[in-house]
Amino acid sequence: APAAPARVATAPTATPPRRVAAVPAARRVAAERGIDLATITPTGPAATIRLADLPPPAPRRSRRAVIARRMSASAQVPQFVVYRDLDMPARGDWTTVFLRALAGALRRHPELNAEWADGDVRRHDHVGVALAVDTGRGLLAPVLRDPDLDDGLAERVRDLVRRARAGKLTLAEMSGGTTTLSNLGGFGVDAFHALLSPPQATALAVGRVQEKVVPVPGGIGLSLRCTVGLTVDHRVGDGADAARLLASVQELLTL
Repeated sequence: APAAPARVATAPTATPPRRVAAVPAARRVAAERGIDLATITPTGPAATIRLADLPPPAPRRSRRAVIARRMSASAQVPQFVVYRDLDMPARGDWTTVFLRALAGALRRHPELNAEWADGDVRRHDHVGVALAVDTGRGLLAPVLRDPDLDDGLAERVRDLVRRARAGKLTLAEMSGGTTTLSNLGGFGVDAFHALLSPPQATALAVGRVQEKVVPVPGGIGLSLRCTVGLTVDHRVGDGADAARLLASVQELLTL
């Protein structure tokens, strides 16, 4: 019998990939991040993918996760808060004023410029104030090292805040904090409780500076005041330690 003709396998004709409609900016960013545009749901005209349709970059998505981890760790620390009304100087950049006063007070009271580690208090050899900054990418806390010794502190703070909001901080500028300063006075907040950022043993919450009615010899008067709350790791210090630190903050504010 004649041999059956050999079968020749033919490859199916390849269908060219469908070009996804996207604005140039979205196409460029997708290429940079390795995002397959075919997986994105378009919301622009004629089913066009816009830049806003792309998912946020991974660091932005993880920012809340980082904060959540730090605050979960904070919840494991036995901490208390001491509040005090402080007399304020007549003028000044309040954030800069408090940075100097807090750093100087911790230098006077090294027992609170410390952390709890390996079952004991470990003191630091420098003062690093992490300044809480509200940015479009979430809360950041760049560190100012020994700010009480810096004659150009005001400009340094402005530069640090500007770069924090622009996303241009270095890793080194985010490390080395021994305490935290959080100022919500600009948002109209009178007083609040700042949680610790382990392993830091202290955090100072600053409310708004305003004139308050106070007793004076022979009657009442007005005084420029601010309510602050000092949070302390109870393993590192006690209420009296916190009170002494705030007394030093008050003294340094009015020097």
